[in-house]
Amino acid sequence: MKITAYEVGTPHVMRPASPSREWMNEALVRNPYRCLPLSIANQWGWEVLSMASFDVTWNGGNALGDITFKHISGPPLYLPKSHFGEGTITWHTGYIFKTEYPYGLYVSGAPNNPKPNIIPLSGVVETHWLPFTFTMNWRFTQPGTVRFTEGDVICQIFPVDLEMFNNVEVELKRLDSDPQFKADYTEWSTRRAEFLSNPNRGTGWQKNYMRGTHPHTDEIKEDSHVTKIKVPSFKDLR
Repeated sequence: MKITAYEVGTPHVMRPASPSREWMNEALVRNPYRCLPLSIANQWGWEVLSMASFDVTWNGGNALGDITFKHISGPPLYLPKSHFGEGTITWHTGYIFKTEYPYGLYVSGAPNNPKPNIIPLSGVVETHWLPFTFTMNWRFTQPGTVRFTEGDVICQIFPVDLEMFNNVEVELKRLDSDPQFKADYTEWSTRRAEFLSNPNRGTGWQKNYMRGTHPHTDEIKEDSHVTKIKVPSFKDLR
């Protein structure tokens, strides 16, 4: 699969997504990094960065003029716009993305990286055919002022198979219908409860998911277990 980013207008900096989060760095003994699914999601794809610092204020109205911007630093042309109203601000990334069918792009904010009073809006874009740009939008959750700074992630993108759900079969079953799977779950649940109830466990943690092992042995249960990913940088062919 190939993804091509064509520059149009003034492109923002784009880079492989980072596993790091400020709130995770500040946590006790950096505990959140022990959650492997969290760290993998953080770096799943590519980040587009804000190239300017600014304050944006929403007064609660639905008109375009109900949102105002105060430029702080960086080139002003990188500031977003009040394009749709409804408490929403809009960036143009400066790229047209092209993917190969049946792939498109999932476009959203950086996972696990909240910003008070405003949320990124998500979209799935059919980039295999469209010869035009898409926008990245954030919406206020309530009236007020929010600050974005240079280097903040304004969106994160990754490819998705647009035909995936045409080939997915889903079932709902009782756990009793799979005795071995139930036995494995019961064993894990018991050992997990024992670990959590131990007053001497301190900052210790169980590493079964991190290592991809069975709860009571060092046997690797899944040889396709992923502990880190390497997202490529876009090759510069300009």
